[in-house]
Amino acid sequence: MEGVRQCKSVPYFDGFVVTQEDETGYIDTIIDKDGLGFITSLFLRLGSHARILEPKEIIDGLRKQAKQILTMYQDEK
Repeated sequence: MEGVRQCKSVPYFDGFVVTQEDETGYIDTIIDKDGLGFITSLFLRLGSHARILEPKEIIDGLRKQAKQILTMYQDEK
């Protein structure tokens, strides 16, 4: 699917993207805490094509960035 295709195009994920028979997939790797900000940005660009299950720090980072974007594009009255 689209999220798997995009993840396979990211050199950082090379060798870590596991594709299932239904063409969905997941990333099987350990992420260093120092790289969480970088990884969060990668996943943010996937939008609804990816769902993060763990770690919580990435989920929290995605929520924070999404709120910042919503605030930036809020309609001014």
